[in-house]
Amino acid sequence: MNFFKLAIAVARHLPDVRHAQYRPVRHGRGLGRIGLIFHRLCAAATVAAAMACTASAHAADFCEVTDDVLIGAWTIASDGGVFEQMEFTTAGEQNFFNSWLHERPEISNATWTLENCTLRITKANDPSHPLVFTTSIGTGQRLELREKGQPLARYRRVGEQR
Repeated sequence: MNFFKLAIAVARHLPDVRHAQYRPVRHGRGLGRIGLIFHRLCAAATVAAAMACTASAHAADFCEVTDDVLIGAWTIASDGGVFEQMEFTTAGEQNFFNSWLHERPEISNATWTLENCTLRITKANDPSHPLVFTTSIGTGQRLELREKGQPLARYRRVGEQR
């Protein structure tokens, strides 16, 4: 749904805004019919934007992925993904990440943080360029990682049935 369709849908549920376009223009002042329709769309767009911001803020509060969910070994379950096999561990206050490609080490002793469903993996040899993923839990308790501009990759815990 594009932004203006969303704005119109929201405006239909706002009586003050909905009736604004039908209000007569008094004493030659006002915006006229086109201006009032535009005013209605702007008011609805403002409400829609506020609702979207509130929804995204609440979504961050209800992220299903926690440190405890991530910890353990994972293997690729979809056709594509950045990592073939990976492991999230913790030692004291530090979180560590390791990955393997064709059963050989790919990334070793990287660190990771998880905040509001955003996973950051920082390589020990390249701390200025962390890997950033949006995380979620899909059907069958699959870990889903999405890197910006890349398709969704699904992982299952090592030892689970496909």
